[in-house]
Amino acid sequence: MTRPMSRQERKVAFMKQAEQMFEELESWYDQNPAASFEEIEIQARQARRKMMGKSLGIMINGRDVGKTTEAPRCAKCDEAMVFKDYRRKKLYGLEGETKLERAHYVCETCEKQAIFPPG
Repeated sequence: MTRPMSRQERKVAFMKQAEQMFEELESWYDQNPAASFEEIEIQARQARRKMMGKSLGIMINGRDVGKTTEAPRCAKCDEAMVFKDYRRKKLYGLEGETKLERAHYVCETCEKQAIFPPG
């Protein structure tokens, strides 16, 4: 999964997704030269949804996955929480399916208190 990246790195990764979509559509159209406008549009819509899901993941995960240099404090006991790992969540939006990744912190004192910043 994508961890924080610079704006330029996010742009390059985003544009790579757009290029892949273009190549997929070109290849499909090469194999289906008699396709109607409607068939091309359906193919493009499916390809765009796939590309947008991946691109949104790059934009969001490439900025902030919630891992901080200073551990967050537990809302219940105010102890410093411990970073355990990264957790993924799949979201289904209008523009595509995206996997968001967030840092997973756990309070070892309260045990069941956990957070997934940023929100």
